[in-house]
Amino acid sequence: MGRISGRPLPAALFMLWATTSCSVDRSEMSGTSPAEMVAVSRLMVTLDRVTAEGDLNGLAALFADDAVLMEPGAPALIGRRGIVDWYAHVFADFQVVLAHEPLEIDAAGPYTIQRGAVRGTLALPHGGTSFDVDRKYLFVLRRQEDRSLVIWRAMYNDN
Repeated sequence: MGRISGRPLPAALFMLWATTSCSVDRSEMSGTSPAEMVAVSRLMVTLDRVTAEGDLNGLAALFADDAVLMEPGAPALIGRRGIVDWYAHVFADFQVVLAHEPLEIDAAGPYTIQRGAVRGTLALPHGGTSFDVDRKYLFVLRRQEDRSLVIWRAMYNDN
């Protein structure tokens, strides 16, 4: 993997994006293409659907092999298998209904950075207690050779 200033290349690209996107007047940018915005929206709708269905195979298809998921107060889940195993425990304990809402989408090369809000419920099966979900997220998506998008890095935090 390439390195810039001692950082792995994807980390360096993210840092470059973060510093330039914060200082550039967005009204002067052409922005992310409509096709990229549609692709991200479709990915989020699919994520919400497979989560509601408890579909672990469908969920696995949305994550890169080397994906990382970071939940608040928990160790990072590294790799598709670790992420799917974690969701298997969640699906065993709760009926999950979520709606991801992309608020900002920026694409550069094979990476798309998406910031958004997610709301919904975690409900205990058979009419038990339910818990409201009100979170923010930051995803880094990666375009694959077949041009599909997968979740490469995901971070959630409570509002």
